[in-house]
Amino acid sequence: MLGLNGSYTTIARGYQCIGVNPANLAAYNYRSVNLLNLNLGLSNNAFSLTNYNAINGANLEDTLSFTYYPKSQFYEIFGGEGIRLMQSINLPLPILNFSTRRFALTSNFSSNIDMGIPNGFLDLLLFGNPFGNSISIDMAQNSIITQDIGLSYGHSFNGFSIGFTLKYILGLFYMGMESIETPFINTDIAGFTGQNQYLIQQAIGGDGKGLDIGFTTPESKDGYRFGLSVINLLGTINWTQDHFIRTELENTLKNSAGDFYLRANEFMYVNMVMDSVTGTSFSQKSGDPLIYYEMYKVIPLEKLSGITMTNQDSALLVSLTDGTYYFPSGGEYKLTDLIGDGDTTFTVNDNFYRYDSGGNNPFQTRQPMYLRLGMSRKWEEQAIVAAD
Repeated sequence: MLGLNGSYTTIARGYQCIGVNPANLAAYNYRSVNLLNLNLGLSNNAFSLTNYNAINGANLEDTLSFTYYPKSQFYEIFGGEGIRLMQSINLPLPILNFSTRRFALTSNFSSNIDMGIPNGFLDLLLFGNPFGNSISIDMAQNSIITQDIGLSYGHSFNGFSIGFTLKYILGLFYMGMESIETPFINTDIAGFTGQNQYLIQQAIGGDGKGLDIGFTTPESKDGYRFGLSVINLLGTINWTQDHFIRTELENTLKNSAGDFYLRANEFMYVNMVMDSVTGTSFSQKSGDPLIYYEMYKVIPLEKLSGITMTNQDSALLVSLTDGTYYFPSGGEYKLTDLIGDGDTTFTVNDNFYRYDSGGNNPFQTRQPMYLRLGMSRKWEEQAIVAAD
């Protein structure tokens, strides 16, 4: 058999066609069971072998160089998303993944991490910091751990096969970081200024449903077979703050996460600041911090009426332009001075139980959706060529 990496849309069979093309349950009428299997994945949004060969040893500056590669073309490789790295672990549970003719039962544990650096840093690296213009450094990171159970069925008619998988998705853990307001770095006559505000959100326990569908043609006289599938056509998880998993794992996570443990409905607020940095001020170690970040825990509030605030609460209150407020909820406040000695740490008033609104406060995450198109050809000598 000869095939491109991952070209399984028309040839995967048994329980292994689930998550690829469930129609193959009927196309191959196959029995199988998983004893042990583990899949590891690492990918990125830009660098492929073709791109690597194009930029390896390239000259980005000299337009007359034989190896010249335009910066703008290099910049377009990243598609405006910055540099993203994706890591995945998929563990089909032993014995609990099997197929018998047209039916299959599957259960998979998966962990996915999506992280990277924002597009603005590429702007700075390639084109410098333009005077008077702001560079956006919007940044998002997330990590999600789930367990799904799927029931699949395939059916044939006139040689054509269709199939589907209904999935129950159990959300085990989620952590994500997103930008709030508009993060920026600006260069003007006052020097470098910038502010980047982020919220880190954590959830333990959620539920969702998913649907995969697939279609496979019969094998032609010349040995050709075509397939089409949509994985996670429906695939969402509703994360709630009072899920039974939180009750079971809360003490364990509290002990292992330490200061980064977040209670239900609680966020970690991160504020990164560049305050009029110049060549002269950068060399000074005393005075107010010039480049620093601060971190502390907050809870969302829709309004401030009826709230009694101390001076500390007022200083740490986060007010957004959309009318949302984030109120300091407890734990430690940490300010880290990146170029000086102005680190600060103190205990924040514990306002969590006083002002937390309670309730589920659910939010939803979307499982990645994939469209697969594939073909294969089989010769009488059993040789197979496949491509997706």
